[in-house]
Amino acid sequence: MKSHNWNEILDYIYSVIPLGYWVFSARELSATNIVGIHYMEFTPVDAPLWFVRDLMVMVLISPLIYHLIKRFSKMALIVLSICFITGLSVHIPGLEIRAILFFSLGAYFAIHTENMVLCVSKISIWCYIITIIYFVLALYYGKNYAIGMVFHNIYVLFGSLSILPLISILTRRKNYKMPGFLTRSCFFVYSMHTICILGYMKAIMNKILPWDNTVIDILRFYTTPLLTVSFIVIIYWIVEKKFPKIASVLSGGR
Repeated sequence: MKSHNWNEILDYIYSVIPLGYWVFSARELSATNIVGIHYMEFTPVDAPLWFVRDLMVMVLISPLIYHLIKRFSKMALIVLSICFITGLSVHIPGLEIRAILFFSLGAYFAIHTENMVLCVSKISIWCYIITIIYFVLALYYGKNYAIGMVFHNIYVLFGSLSILPLISILTRRKNYKMPGFLTRSCFFVYSMHTICILGYMKAIMNKILPWDNTVIDILRFYTTPLLTVSFIVIIYWIVEKKFPKIASVLSGGR
């Protein structure tokens, strides 16, 4: 369905449901997929919570995903991965390909009782290599072109897989223990990072590093989220010290 038709539908949702905008806020990106259709993003006003919304939808359609993975197994994952990489997706809030792919990936390992971390660890070197290569390509081409979005999606897919072996290595260390404060603040950081703070940090880093080349882009790419997370953690620390009950609510009771 064309994006302008969805805009009309969403406008109707906003007029009928007062909170519709907070759940289904839509944004058309300048980039197009391989067949020339513009990418659409459907996010709540607090953008990171798209994950929570999509997870609710995935739970509702989990019987369908179960039968899909049970019948077509790896072939289903390959087709979903190709759709994710190339941007072929239905523009329906909660049913976008990014949610379906990763939920199906988890379902595959659960249905076949395989250890996801062990399976990914066997190809971890290739995951790291592909992640690094496509990270650089994604930064170079940007997300304003179809090929740039393809590179970005490959980076996201393999980058997500690459994290699993790294986490496994950390958790296997006998002397490693996650600080309780960071555990309590993780949901607060997750839900807060795009509300004003990330935008300001990007502006600050653009002022500090105004040059435009791949090396500076990579440096800004890593320092901006690091500063953002550090700033939000400090905010949470202050709130937890001064207003512990409020901090408990803001962190989801974690």
